[in-house]
Order: sequence, then C-alpha cells, then structure tokens
Amino acid sequence: MKIALIGAGSVVFTRNLLTDIFKFPELRGATIALNDIDPERLQT
Repeated sequence: MKIALIGAGSVVFTRNLLTDIFKFPELRGATIALNDIDPERLQT
C-alpha cells in the first residue's frame, strides 16, 4: 500500500499523522510519500 501526504512540510502535523497511521497494524509496512510545494520544507 502507498500513502501520499500532500502538504507534508509541517513537521508537527506530519509526525502526529504518521504516529496515528502506524497505530493500525494493517498500515504497517506501507510506503509513505511526503509531498509539499516547498521542497525545502521536506528537508526538515
């Protein structure tokens, strides 16, 4: 399974969302793609 997060440059939001996603055993091992219109935000 592949999950794309659009607007993933927000560190706090993304960290919290990933924590919630991986609480579900069905989603463990999923591929996560982080996308943001500002490439520098993805470097953090």
